[in-house]
Amino acid sequence: MVKKKGIVSKLVLGLFVLTALSFCFLGSTFARFTSGGNGSATADIAKWDVSFGQEEESEPVSLGMISPLMNPYAAGTVRSHTGEKLKIATITNNSDVKASVTIDLKDFVLNLVDAESVPFGEETWTESSEVEGLAPTEAQAESLFSIKLWYCGEDTDTDDPSKATFVIEAGKSAITLDAKGGDSSVLNIFAEITWTSLDEKLQKNSDALDTWVGKNVEGMNVSFVFTAVQASEKPGV
Repeated sequence: MVKKKGIVSKLVLGLFVLTALSFCFLGSTFARFTSGGNGSATADIAKWDVSFGQEEESEPVSLGMISPLMNPYAAGTVRSHTGEKLKIATITNNSDVKASVTIDLKDFVLNLVDAESVPFGEETWTESSEVEGLAPTEAQAESLFSIKLWYCGEDTDTDDPSKATFVIEAGKSAITLDAKGGDSSVLNIFAEITWTSLDEKLQKNSDALDTWVGKNVEGMNVSFVFTAVQASEKPGV
């Protein structure tokens, strides 16, 4: 009996070991494949760089010389003379994203030949004013002139003023420039100045105003200001 018990104990122990081993093999065979490791990643910041072609310390761009229309005053008409359309600036988008650009006009100033001996006047001229020997106000003289900005919508970097047929509404028109290297990443801006006589307000005295300005104003200065804001994202459009 003792011998049989020993045999039975050995068999039970053997089965237990085999059972345990079978669980090990099964667990190993049907386990999920897993692995581990280390890695790294980088992200680039989209470059933002929009430049204005005219340096602050450079000489102002000339808009040429302007005069009033030579026709005499005629009731019911307004005389206007526009100068040559000239390129005044180049804006370049060197960014990795598109840029929306607006251009504005600031600080329009008339330069008197001799501001000390012949300053602007304090009284606004009217059609019935006795203007001989008087000077108009600075605002009245400035109102003779207007500046219009242009660009070419199909070929934004053209140097040909005849192709610049799209009007830029100062401070409002937004022009989208492509990211660096795009077909429309460079924008050339053109300008023309117009002298419009104050025929409606002054009638015959409009000739007197034109004459006074021609004698006493030697030129004018105007500042062009541009603003650029981001107009696309990376990645994306």
